[in-house]
Amino acid sequence: MSKKRGKPVTHPKVINITTGETYETFKEAAEAINGCRVGVYRCCNNIQRHHHNYIFKFKEERIVNE
Repeated sequence: MSKKRGKPVTHPKVINITTGETYETFKEAAEAINGCRVGVYRCCNNIQRHHHNYIFKFKEERIVNE
């Protein structure tokens, strides 16, 4: 029997700046535009500017505990 390790993961909400729609997860946003979740993730983290001609950002700024 194995135990789960680490803290539970909480995903920030994602907003499609182009259309104004809000999504619960990267996967949900990607499925809505027939894209991939990695592309949405990269947009939210400012690695790339757009994915399938849509711009994505985190709905709320993520808080990093130090």
